Amino acid sequence: MYRFYSAAKRCYVHLEDLQPDDYSKKGLSSCRWLTRGWTLQELLAPRKPENVRFYDRTWKYRGTKLTLAPFLSDCTGIRKGVLLGSIALANCSIAERMSWAAGRQTTRIEDIGYSLLGLFEINMPLLYGEGTKSFRRLQEEIVKRENDLTILAWESLKSEGESIIRLFAESPAAFSNSSLIDYFHDDFGNFSITNKGLLVSGEIPLRVVSTKTPDGKDICMYALFVGTSFKDKHEPDGGIYLRKLGPKLFTRELTLPLAGFGDDQVKVIHTLEDVPDFYILTDPRQNISKVSFWKSSLHIPSNDLFEIEDTVPEELWDVTNRVFLKPNPYIWMQYPTVIAMELCLKLPGGNKYLVVFCDYRGDYKGQTKKTHPSCKVFWKGEQPREEALIFRSGIRNESIYWSQLEIDSPHILQLSSKVTTRVNKTKFHIWVCFAKGIVASITDREELFSLKIDIRQQLQTDESVAQPSEGEPGTVIDPIAPDTGDNICQDWVHVPRL
Repeated sequence: MYRFYSAAKRCYVHLEDLQPDDYSKKGLSSCRWLTRGWTLQELLAPRKPENVRFYDRTWKYRGTKLTLAPFLSDCTGIRKGVLLGSIALANCSIAERMSWAAGRQTTRIEDIGYSLLGLFEINMPLLYGEGTKSFRRLQEEIVKRENDLTILAWESLKSEGESIIRLFAESPAAFSNSSLIDYFHDDFGNFSITNKGLLVSGEIPLRVVSTKTPDGKDICMYALFVGTSFKDKHEPDGGIYLRKLGPKLFTRELTLPLAGFGDDQVKVIHTLEDVPDFYILTDPRQNISKVSFWKSSLHIPSNDLFEIEDTVPEELWDVTNRVFLKPNPYIWMQYPTVIAMELCLKLPGGNKYLVVFCDYRGDYKGQTKKTHPSCKVFWKGEQPREEALIFRSGIRNESIYWSQLEIDSPHILQLSSKVTTRVNKTKFHIWVCFAKGIVASITDREELFSLKIDIRQQLQTDESVAQPSEGEPGTVIDPIAPDTGDNICQDWVHVPRL
């Protein structure tokens, strides 16, 4: 049908509900013809705007698409240049074209997708009875044809729970606020539909951003920028928020609106470098959930006494929940690689930078498996070769295997979980370990290992310091003891007065 309208020498539009004495903009905008799904192609397909003639209910001539273009643009949200043919449809983003159909209706639900085939030059079979799957199939066909990520620039029409996993919109109505979003004209990244989800090439930047939740809390998220805004020229780029489920595996965060596009609450912290190809789940999977990679994973709680400066491997580190995710969801699987982090300890009198190597390897050859992670700690600069080896950009994503580190740097195994330092006249003793328990802010379904740091100070004249003992405030207890919830680190990380 789109081809027929495009080739027609003249098109006649009969507005059956436009009264002959009504010349107002409101009268034209309320016409049913402007709200139906199939009539969108009738409006856009004809090549010459002067050949589309409009008539009211009495067949009185009202003008052409050329003369009525300003009114039609206001009523439909379609740019005047598009209506007049000076801007080709191919030069409009997927999101913008979808927005034109956001307020339109069809008698049969399948026609929501079928009526848009011509706008995107898509050919696919019409299968009446498939319901809303027609619009889903349309989006998948567009991904195969178009190199335009704005197909993801939609917002949920209802309050979505955190358990909802969906990448594609359910209807064009989800694009109602996307009419001013343009695609990146200088990008040509690769992405495609697979049986695992949307495969996105690592050459497409993945960003870490800070934003606010609907209840006003600050949160760090991943963001995939998909386009730019016509409206905002200061910070025009934007996209969608992502949550990390596992290594190279993400899901869209539907509880938040689009990221960026002039929103001053969104701040880009940094852009991830050397990111490998990754997947975004398109649908729920029975064997994958938001907690699949969390069982017995390593959690670094938020605390005022230290800040995370760096973490390796990046593909396991989840900035949102501050967790090193499991390499895969298998119950028996731990971490064969070195889990490393650099922490800035805010000690009285000055900051000190502590490097922590965590050893939590699995059982691959029938050997006894480590049931709890152990830590090797040292001050930044004390092991420059090993620091460069772990934190260098070439292996940041996957880190190095412990078996290899044991060969290259066997002395690392002699390090313990305790270090000391002096700041002015005060000597500090620091112990680091992981303790297992429920972290309610992340999940109440699986136990995690949370980082515990005990800091003790003594004056330079006092050369004795009590060793940490179970139950004493500010000391490290048995690492298998359960913690109490969100603020577990507050009970363990502090500097007592001696």
